[in-house]
Amino acid sequence: MLASSNSMLWIAFAAVDNHVTAFYHSKAAWFAVVYLIFTVPSGIVAMSLDRRIGLRGSLMIAAWTNVTGALLRFISSFLSDSLRFPCGLVGQVLAAWAYPFIMFLPTKASFLRRVANTWFSPNERAIATTIATMSNPLGVFAANIISPLIVRKAAHVRILNGVLLVSPLAACIAALVGLTESQPEVPPSFSAAQAGIGFRAGVLASRTKCYEQIMKVSVAITVLSFLLFLQLTLHPHMEWPLAFAAAMFGIFGLAAYPVGLELAAECTFPASQTISMGLVVISGQAFAVALLQLVRMTARRLQYDHMHIQSCTTDEAKTIVPLDNTFPVMIVSAVGTAVVIIFFALYRPNYKRSILERRNQKQSANPSPNQGQVPKEEIPLSEVDVEP
Repeated sequence: MLASSNSMLWIAFAAVDNHVTAFYHSKAAWFAVVYLIFTVPSGIVAMSLDRRIGLRGSLMIAAWTNVTGALLRFISSFLSDSLRFPCGLVGQVLAAWAYPFIMFLPTKASFLRRVANTWFSPNERAIATTIATMSNPLGVFAANIISPLIVRKAAHVRILNGVLLVSPLAACIAALVGLTESQPEVPPSFSAAQAGIGFRAGVLASRTKCYEQIMKVSVAITVLSFLLFLQLTLHPHMEWPLAFAAAMFGIFGLAAYPVGLELAAECTFPASQTISMGLVVISGQAFAVALLQLVRMTARRLQYDHMHIQSCTTDEAKTIVPLDNTFPVMIVSAVGTAVVIIFFALYRPNYKRSILERRNQKQSANPSPNQGQVPKEEIPLSEVDVEP
């Protein structure tokens, strides 16, 4: 709930950009840009505080900053024109500050050691991470459905801000009541953890450990779908092909996301799982900021003969300048193609964590009679054959 509400705060204005621009008298794109920018320093802080505050501490920071940001955005709806945008932007910054603490929670919960006070066993890690990380795309999906249904003119942004306050408030209350410690006293049963899991990629990766193969297939189809989507946006009356491309992008993109997090944890072991996920999140946000800036710089004013098909301007937002994104689409397509080629050509992972766990299990099942044997928890990584 917390991850979904945070992603809704991030992306909700994108689907009604023109009405939000008219309501705040400033470009709505700033809400997305500041979110991406401020998650980078927040991510660094979240990684540094990982071992000090634990799972519950991270959850509390995320819950309170998230609900405070949503509240400030709601309050901004009733302020004067001069204060409305700054107040809303501060609320967005607070929501951005919560994001890394939320996104690092899946690894905190799923990678704790398999002892009596852990949440998940090694066999359940990929599935647990899948469930937790899927809540973020779920929020994106919900926001893009809800926003156009509510906002039909600029004044309706007030209603949207009120709706967006509900889930962060509920998540904050649930965090206060539902989580009283960082680790459970009794671990959950295996059957309880497995019940109702329907995320095929996470389950497949968890059972087969074929992270590299699943990741490469998912990334390839995701990027191809994305490139198709970009090209279709340059042509009018392509609603159904666009829907198909978006569906394929979502299906395989969501499959790649949790598997990629698990793969990062495998390859960076014995480093903290929070650090591995933090680097993934921070690098992704920084890359997105750079790509958005590149798109903004290369976009051109829409040609006059295409003005009749644009939907950017409204009666309340006549000052918005429609842009032609043909050149940005070409650049992003080239970047996406290069990423896939480099990933396929150079990525050769070593499953360090899984190899060490299998060796420990073998030694536990067949203990050596030699005295002075190094305990399985203390086997140095240098002694582990890390070839896949």
